[in-house]
Amino acid sequence: MKKLSKLFFLVGMMAFVLAGCKKEVEVSLSKSSVSMAAEGDTMEVTLNSNGDWQVSGTAEWLTVSPLTGNGDAILTLVAQPNPDTVARTATLEVTTKDRTATLEVTQDAVSYFVRVAPTEIVCGNEGGEFTVEVGANIDWTVSDLPDWVSCTPLSGSGTGTLTLGIASLVGQRPRQATIKVGSDTLSATLDITQNTQSSQEISVSPDRVDFEYGGGSQTLTLQCSGSWTVQIERDWVTLSATSGQGDAEIQLSAAENPDYFDRSSSLLFVSEYGTEARVKIIQAAAPNPNYLNVTPEERTMESDGGSFDVNVESDIEWQANTSAEWIILSQGQGNGNGTFSVEVAPNMLFTPRVAHIFVAGDNLSKTVIVHQEGAGQVPFVHLSPNALDIAQHGGVATLTIEANVAWRLEASPWITLLAPTGVANGSCGVAIDANNTYATRTGFIKAYYNDELMDEVEVTQEGIVVTLEADPTVIEAMAASNKYYVSITADQEWTATTTASWIALDPRPDDGMLVVVVMDNTTSSPRTAEVRVLGAQHGVVTITVNQAAN
Repeated sequence: MKKLSKLFFLVGMMAFVLAGCKKEVEVSLSKSSVSMAAEGDTMEVTLNSNGDWQVSGTAEWLTVSPLTGNGDAILTLVAQPNPDTVARTATLEVTTKDRTATLEVTQDAVSYFVRVAPTEIVCGNEGGEFTVEVGANIDWTVSDLPDWVSCTPLSGSGTGTLTLGIASLVGQRPRQATIKVGSDTLSATLDITQNTQSSQEISVSPDRVDFEYGGGSQTLTLQCSGSWTVQIERDWVTLSATSGQGDAEIQLSAAENPDYFDRSSSLLFVSEYGTEARVKIIQAAAPNPNYLNVTPEERTMESDGGSFDVNVESDIEWQANTSAEWIILSQGQGNGNGTFSVEVAPNMLFTPRVAHIFVAGDNLSKTVIVHQEGAGQVPFVHLSPNALDIAQHGGVATLTIEANVAWRLEASPWITLLAPTGVANGSCGVAIDANNTYATRTGFIKAYYNDELMDEVEVTQEGIVVTLEADPTVIEAMAASNKYYVSITADQEWTATTTASWIALDPRPDDGMLVVVVMDNTTSSPRTAEVRVLGAQHGVVTITVNQAAN
């Protein structure tokens, strides 16, 4: 009986010891958080575990592979493009029976925009038809339309034009509405106000007034059904009233002109509803005892350029100048009668151009207008180089533009253009942001003429590069047990794993070596297994082990 009791005691103690020696299943990830690009991204995270594990907490926009496993593994994360203007986040949990590791995945928001012009319409009770321009890089719809406003079209993509029809108003109270153009998450607003009175028509007579150099006064007749204001362009013009209500007669006065050349000004009358009327004012030059004349006063040149002479008749000192870079003046000054030469460079542009040569002295001036025909070619814009390869950390490059027209450049969001517009030949600096992902990305720089795509440059930027290489990647093992040495080249920490029970691994990171121990194959069939070398930051290398049969 005592022997039996001792036996039970020993069995119980062994069970207790075995239970106490059972290892916990650990799990850890190489990163606790990652950030993924808005246009879609792929990333790898290293998982280390000594047992079974599974992944939970994925989102519709994020896929993870694999979702279950045993031991070490590489988790591949794939994020779909983010269509929203706000960043989004998913929290992944990798659990074993004893432990949990978490990974927070954040995806950047896309930069979208939508705008309308004008942003406000004010009209009278008669209503009418109005045009609104839409600028956007998204699909958009028009919403919140009241029953007294119609719109065509009601949806679109990118830039577009809306035609609004505002019904006539019958009633004693004005009405207002705010319509939206955009998507559920991004929109621009257009405010519409319709007043109970008719939109005020405003007119002024005469619409042009001429004064002698000595100045004087004249009467303007204004007709307006409501209130009005007036803006005066020059301080030598004065009015008897600059604002008022309804029809009015206004005295317009001009001071004496002290200069020896004609001068001009204008008046802008504006009603309270924004309708306008303009008056042009011209005043003659003061008599000048001197004289200055030029011939010819206008000249047309062909596109290949050339030269011509300008004759000056005068009794004063004079000087000729021009701001046009494509015109060179020789002997452009004199005293009394004289001549200067005008050299016109070839016009390489598709479009014609105009320049002015000013001859002036002692408050007298004359202008020679030079017209030059266009090259008469097909318009072109060429960018070079036709492709850019940019390092992961970003940088600055220069594009050369050859063109015979005015051009405009556009680029992907991560590319900044330092001189995006120009005319004819030129250059543009390009600044590229750092690529903080492991994936290579591709963008574009596009050249337009009058909204027509003329040329484009593909921009390729590598992602973060880390080294992880193995040599050899195939081991032809004999049937008998043996050790095989694999050289590992890496600039990051690494681990090795295999699911084959007949292979043992001895990593030696300090020596850049992995020892693969292949056990005896006692069967009559060859066998194959894989050894995976996992980078702590990024990358995986697979080593195939082929073992011969016994």
